Amino acid sequence: MAYITLAQAKQALGVDLYESAYDDFTAPGTPSDTVLQEDIDFVSGVIDSAIVQTYNSISVPITGTEALHVLRGYAESLIKYQAYRRFDDAEVPPVVVDRYREVKDELQRLKDGIEFLPGQTQDPLADAVAYSFNSANENSTTNSTIFKRSNMRGM
Repeated sequence: MAYITLAQAKQALGVDLYESAYDDFTAPGTPSDTVLQEDIDFVSGVIDSAIVQTYNSISVPITGTEALHVLRGYAESLIKYQAYRRFDDAEVPPVVVDRYREVKDELQRLKDGIEFLPGQTQDPLADAVAYSFNSANENSTTNSTIFKRSNMRGM
């Protein structure tokens, strides 16, 4: 799912950065929307990866207005970083680098289940550690205690 349109990406980048970073080398002085769309797809894939790992769904479940605004902000920050890297990797402004790191940290917290998007309707994935230690059935035949007396015999 794309969280930012081509027009929104152009607006977020500004004319100078857009024209410099996405200059079409086959026709100098003309920015390439195709390359920008590839970056939009890349950024959307990064965000989708975090969301799919957080929520119990193969398709992206986010439809709430607030959550989509948050994700659009993430996409704008990631697109801006991609554009600066494409233009000149050595001259990425510190503010852009800091925002990129913040977004990556926020996406990691989404993946880890520490943070959730506002207004989400999906339940987060179950914690694998909690499941393995707390989901024994009534007969205690599955996920039973790891250390038992019978397992702890001496040599």
